[in-house]
Amino acid sequence: MNHRERVMAAIRHQEPDRIPVDLGGMRSTGIMALAYASLKQHLGVNEGDIYVFDTMQQLAFVEEPVRQTFGCDVVILDHGLLAGWRGYALPDGTRARSRADFRTEHDRVGGEYALDGSGRRVWRRPATSLYFDPIYFPLADATSEADLDRTDWPVLTDETLTRLQSEARRLFEETDYAILGTFGGAFLEGGQFLRGWANFMMDLAGSRGFAEALLDRLLENHLRNVGLYLDAVGDYIQIVQMGGDLGTQTAPQIRPRMYYDVIQPRQKALWSRIHELAPDVPCSSTPAAVSMS
Repeated sequence: MNHRERVMAAIRHQEPDRIPVDLGGMRSTGIMALAYASLKQHLGVNEGDIYVFDTMQQLAFVEEPVRQTFGCDVVILDHGLLAGWRGYALPDGTRARSRADFRTEHDRVGGEYALDGSGRRVWRRPATSLYFDPIYFPLADATSEADLDRTDWPVLTDETLTRLQSEARRLFEETDYAILGTFGGAFLEGGQFLRGWANFMMDLAGSRGFAEALLDRLLENHLRNVGLYLDAVGDYIQIVQMGGDLGTQTAPQIRPRMYYDVIQPRQKALWSRIHELAPDVPCSSTPAAVSMS
């Protein structure tokens, strides 16, 4: 079996020739850039650079020599890998490259801020941390459904879709890896990133109607984007990955009843749509989401 056949056999509950292996095929199986630099040094891989494609979590792209060393079977399709690169220093000073659209400034106490396109500070990495935390939440001050209706919900652009399609086709034709497309499609986590963690958890507990209205807008936006996404790459990818942490290190973030009443129906609607549009493409969730299902 080649890599792609092996992964698809396992997903279809057939017996592959060996257990499929993945390192960096998605963010939840990824590796932080600092650790990846040490890994490359340990393996004696001197070629290439450290490419930080997930700048918030400081995750590195796993390069071909490392994939081959571990016999990996999965490769990631992610728009963060397709927008160009610029020089960047990791927290310990290691030279690396980050996404070209990633801009930072020092916070004067040993950490740094990440800036959006307008120069607004949106994330912060404290001096004692290795990754960034969000500090700007676009709907933090929303109080009504009218506020939600005035929100510009992001839609995948033609430029992004064209880049993704070109890269998906290249990976499909030039490699035999199983290709995992990182769509996202979070609900609980999506609400937290829009409102702030504390705000959205209080919404769920005390303003259920508002919370569900926000989630319905998220669902509508996800459905629109996933249609565009699969139209562009559905002929080439083997797995579409959905995001959205539901657990902590020790327990679920919300009660199971809340999950089944509020989150799961919207997940089902989105995942069902994916299966309608691309019946041969399995839908994979992050480990935290799987633990709640």
